[in-house]
Amino acid sequence: MTTELVSVLLPLPFDRSFTYAVKAGPVPLPGRFVRVPFGPRRAIGVVWDHPVDRDMAADRIKAVEAILDVPPLSAALRR
Repeated sequence: MTTELVSVLLPLPFDRSFTYAVKAGPVPLPGRFVRVPFGPRRAIGVVWDHPVDRDMAADRIKAVEAILDVPPLSAALRR
């Protein structure tokens, strides 16, 4: 079984997205809102169109906890 990776943009003061794994279920498309672990807390972010960080060590990549049941952010707004 292959673990899919997605890029997630978080509403935090960083100028980049973060790479997360999708270990079970469907892979969320860009624009979908997800809940992810970030340090000791949880954050809501958006799956983004940025490339994932394939150089990151596998043991450092955390998993998406949930895909939220809300309308996705449109491509126009992500641009």
